[in-house]
Amino acid sequence: MNVLKPIVPRTAAALVALVAESIEGLEPGLAVLARGFAAGEVLVDLVAIDSRGSLVTVVAEVDAETAAVVRALEATAWCRDNGALLGRIFADAKVDLTAPVRSILVVRRQSDRALRLLRALGPMAPATVECRVFELRGERCVYYEPAEASGGPGDPGRSRPARELDSAVARVGDPSGSEGSADATAAQRAKSMIERLEALRFREAFQS
Repeated sequence: MNVLKPIVPRTAAALVALVAESIEGLEPGLAVLARGFAAGEVLVDLVAIDSRGSLVTVVAEVDAETAAVVRALEATAWCRDNGALLGRIFADAKVDLTAPVRSILVVRRQSDRALRLLRALGPMAPATVECRVFELRGERCVYYEPAEASGGPGDPGRSRPARELDSAVARVGDPSGSEGSADATAAQRAKSMIERLEALRFREAFQS
């Protein structure tokens, strides 16, 4: 029986460590260049390089407020203005200084204010993803999905499907678990998540 046990990172530092360990899951081809990088007056949790040689700044917050969005924007702006300096700092990485610097905001959940700011920024907003951590057969699994566009009532920053997913993952594979109409979509997403995690583990085992 495949049962996913949710694990909630309690601190931003714990979330940053998880993202650093699973950077390939965040985006294939990403590699960490630095942790805790000072971009002027702003701290960048991770500076990474993608498969094309472009710099990617990563900001991680467990409960993201507007300050996290602003920090991600400021970090990216500083990196864009200081490309020559970054080229020297990361000379061994062969960074493509002509490519735009991208920003990724990794969260467990977001406040309504943060979501409104992200929507207002439109294409200028950092790419935002939710990080979910589970225990599967005694192993820790990190799963990323695009953040929901709006929050649900009573739980700022999280939509109803996201809340249903958290309640459904522990029941997937359990014959006694019911799947009513309200839970069917969430249960299907949870099953799909398990399949993707299992496929990832198989590929890693095959390549090792």
